[in-house]
Amino acid sequence: MFPLSIIIPSYNRAALVDRTLHSLTKQTRTDFRVILVDHGSMDNTEQVCETYKDSLHLSYYKIDRDDERFSAVIPRAFGVAHVDSLDSPDSPFIAFIDSGMLLPSQYVNAHITFHDTHPDYVGIGLQHGLDLQLRDAREDLDAFLNETDDIEQAYAVLKNAQLRDQRERVDLENLHIPWSLGWTANLSMPRAAYLAVGGFNMELKGWGFEDSELCYRLAKQGLKFAFVEDGWGVELPQPRTDMRERLESNRLNMIQCYARQKTLALEAVILRQTLLQKAVAAFKSFQATGQQKPAGTPAIQDMISSTFTQQAEDIFCALTAVGQEIAALPAVTIPDEVRAQFAQPTLFLGGTAREAEYYDYVTVGDEGVKSTPSIWSCCGIFLPSPDQSLGTIIVSDIWKKLGWSLSYPFGMRSLSLLEVLISEIGRVAKQAVFIHTPSVSGLSIEALESMCAARNLPYRIVLLDEQQNDMALSQVSESV
Repeated sequence: MFPLSIIIPSYNRAALVDRTLHSLTKQTRTDFRVILVDHGSMDNTEQVCETYKDSLHLSYYKIDRDDERFSAVIPRAFGVAHVDSLDSPDSPFIAFIDSGMLLPSQYVNAHITFHDTHPDYVGIGLQHGLDLQLRDAREDLDAFLNETDDIEQAYAVLKNAQLRDQRERVDLENLHIPWSLGWTANLSMPRAAYLAVGGFNMELKGWGFEDSELCYRLAKQGLKFAFVEDGWGVELPQPRTDMRERLESNRLNMIQCYARQKTLALEAVILRQTLLQKAVAAFKSFQATGQQKPAGTPAIQDMISSTFTQQAEDIFCALTAVGQEIAALPAVTIPDEVRAQFAQPTLFLGGTAREAEYYDYVTVGDEGVKSTPSIWSCCGIFLPSPDQSLGTIIVSDIWKKLGWSLSYPFGMRSLSLLEVLISEIGRVAKQAVFIHTPSVSGLSIEALESMCAARNLPYRIVLLDEQQNDMALSQVSESV
């Protein structure tokens, strides 16, 4: 029996594949197998794999590649699908690693032992040596790795070079969204759990978020997340596309997943990604102009992992608090004659299920709610809708609670959640209607008007008259 199947995708990485497979021959146990999926390589990857057929339980597959429709999920999903096609199908655990990942001798034992003792967990293996902006330190590590096969000794170099995986600082047990740190560069899980959630989302394109989105669905099924002690790896340097290009691909995949699932947690990571891309763009501009970063600014690798992980947590908690405010708001009954004036289709943002019968869509701001085509668990600060796809967005008094700001680095002005929302409404809808109930405190009408004017958003602010039984609405102000 092979308890663990390790799936490795590769594309024109023959030399890196060689190093990875070599590290697997040094494992303390041999009851594992390797499935290498060559995604259209034009180098000697197949010949490299042939040299390991006697020292590893290795299966090599080569599949066609279409660069115009490339998706990182294709080779990984192919690898899982072919676990059962091998002579011995009994492999309860699967691990994903990247080509170019050097693994310590205890790696396989660590992941098998982890899943034997934690049956309902996804195992996150740390990814040391991630090549970001520390070029001098990276060169020191590369020189060390080229001179030794003793990967365990790399810890000292990693520490001195500040190239350790920044995620190891994170307390996974107390995160609301630990799944966002599940990366297939080094990740393991029960194969049955992978199959139960339907595997990777095959609709995603390019690079990015396919692994975290899989982990999100695993989390929704009740799986927990933890780091696998001694299950780490060291990533060798390899060619990569520009970071901004990768971040954009990642963002587009996030939007695709969010548009389909419309959940609060996915909304939080998209807002976090928006912040990350602005930070990277600012970092690049500082590099290009030779300017010095402001004192106290975090290093770029910290922003991409630990600092921004906390940002995503903060955003999720802020959105959750907004959702709780939604539930406490008074019911809004807009007269039929007023609703008849709204351009269709309509979205009621910041409501509850009680508003669902009056509008095409309602956001409720509660991750615990299962989204349906008409009731979305998200808050709707970032709208999961195509450009100009809605007629009218009606915003409950929840707009008053959106003063919370996203903090940008490098001295950039922060944006409040309400500013993000107003920008999104302008992208998605033809007009906006904001409800104003005097008894609900928060941001002022003047602040709202100023933000709408700054973004040229057509809007109406209407007053909810709590003294009348019919909850009549009267107009406060308008800009069209």
